[in-house]
Amino acid sequence: MSYKSLNLRFSTILASAIKSDRQDVIDYMFLQSKSEGRLFDIDFGAGFMAAATTGRVELVNKILDTCIASSSDIYVYTEYDAHINKSTFWCRIRPEIGLMLAQHIQSSLVTFRKDGLFDLLASVGQDNSLMTEEVFIECGNAILNTTDDNLIVELIQLAASLSLYHLKLLHQHILIIDELDMIDYSIAIFNCKSIKDSECIQYMIDVAGSASIQFANSFSDLTFGNVNNLRILIDNGYIDVRRNHALLLQVVELACSKGQADIVQYILQGIKTNGHWTFAPSLDAILLAARENHVNVLTVLFGDLSSPLRTIMEQVHLIRLLKLISNEAYTHGGLLKVVSLCDVILGQISDK
Repeated sequence: MSYKSLNLRFSTILASAIKSDRQDVIDYMFLQSKSEGRLFDIDFGAGFMAAATTGRVELVNKILDTCIASSSDIYVYTEYDAHINKSTFWCRIRPEIGLMLAQHIQSSLVTFRKDGLFDLLASVGQDNSLMTEEVFIECGNAILNTTDDNLIVELIQLAASLSLYHLKLLHQHILIIDELDMIDYSIAIFNCKSIKDSECIQYMIDVAGSASIQFANSFSDLTFGNVNNLRILIDNGYIDVRRNHALLLQVVELACSKGQADIVQYILQGIKTNGHWTFAPSLDAILLAARENHVNVLTVLFGDLSSPLRTIMEQVHLIRLLKLISNEAYTHGGLLKVVSLCDVILGQISDK
């Protein structure tokens, strides 16, 4: 360990020794930490994480006592801790160690970056996770109270992407609801792409209450996750179908490219303005769906006899468009399912 050519760090060596249960090396490293002529810069971050996740309560206490005596802090989740699996760190914390951590986080002896708080939230309810609601509440509040970062919106979005259970847990035990937090919930709604549970969207809308009005129609990402999310946002006034015609057209275009036939069908057939269907996709979007082999989207657009494109377009233009789609699919990889669909629809038209 004394070779200058070796790029070793105190925290890395201590963590490895703890994980491999090398008590001789552990004792040596603690002696080094007290030596004035020590070979290393002292950093207990990775060693602390290793002790906490292996259930070494005595080592956790020893590291904490050493840091208190030397008036040094423990920075967890540093760039030097790559050998520690951060994503499962909180899952492996025994409850008694977790509650001990909460006390020291509150006193600022132990410092976590914001990704530590995100991983803490994700660890609750995971299979085989040791994380309890009590530890989450204590540690979560401690980390949130000692960070200068504005993490509220990101936390809400993460919780909503996990489950309604996580969202309620965060809302009821971590976030103190006032007018500002209501606005944060409203802002968080405008990134729906990672939220699969529509109940989470509705819960966020209910919490946001009247604060949603001033942010309505402010979506920067038009990937809504699923059709139920989009329906809830429209029903609750977050998207005004009259004022946001251009936005909904963009949603249709994006849904065509991603093969989201349910969203295409909902907007195309379920939304009318002034009694008319006005959200048909562009030719470019239709041809892109053909090239991407999105037969489900093309079936919604043309296979349904009640589709606006089937009922509104003049027959000569519909035939020409279907032939163009068929040619596009054939020349871009021989996509025979799309070609076959077009042939079936052309046959239906000619039989009339």
